[in-house]
Amino acid sequence: MLHHFSLLFTRKLLILAVFNCLSISVAYSQIAPENSFTNLKDALQNPQVVQKLDFFMVLTEVPDEISQFPNLKVLLIDRHKLSKLPKGLGTLKYLEVLSAESNQLSALPREITECKMLSSINLKNNLFKEWPVELDFLKDAVEINLSENQITALHDDIQSLKKIETLVLSQNKIETLSSKIGELGNLEKLYLDKNSLTNLPEAIGDLKKLRILDISENKITRLPYTISNLKKLQTIRIYNNPISEKELKRIKTLLPQVDLQY
Repeated sequence: MLHHFSLLFTRKLLILAVFNCLSISVAYSQIAPENSFTNLKDALQNPQVVQKLDFFMVLTEVPDEISQFPNLKVLLIDRHKLSKLPKGLGTLKYLEVLSAESNQLSALPREITECKMLSSINLKNNLFKEWPVELDFLKDAVEINLSENQITALHDDIQSLKKIETLVLSQNKIETLSSKIGELGNLEKLYLDKNSLTNLPEAIGDLKKLRILDISENKITRLPYTISNLKKLQTIRIYNNPISEKELKRIKTLLPQVDLQY
């Protein structure tokens, strides 16, 4: 059993690692080296050609000059010492990928809502205590990672993210899940592991495209009957929840074709 759990845990880490880099690598795989920069001085020599910035030196703040790169598509500012993002982000009309993992962010600037092409947002391991409402205005968002923060709930306005396919909210403090989650019609992967959920809303059954659901390491005792409506579901992880043998048997009956990991 321990070996089995170890294999599951290892597989899960690999899946999350793939998510963290997949969209980013796809987004800039066709960006030529001459359009990619790791320091501001070189990038400012010809701002028009800059499509990717991945700062090498540790930053305590994103320089105001960021607004001088009108064609920037990928901004990688992981593992710095940032406590805020600049208002100048709003000028980056072609920005597709923003990765600001492992910083000290607790809020987003309102101006980020002007980044209409932003599709991949990675804010893992920061200090968010609430779902950033600014994300609700990013209608083209396909992937959002807010894992390893301190979020306690998802509000109803999350329903505006109609294009979202992958939502990672692992290792927060989420106690309740809005029924509006069921309106995310394109959602394929939902990671809610390591939270404080006691149940799932019946609306979870409305996620017709959902393929992966991870609710492991919560406080869930029972799944709603509507879970059986998830015809495309391939994998569901429920281990480390106080689920009885009787309920486990019921879940197996509801999801006979699904890879049930418990």
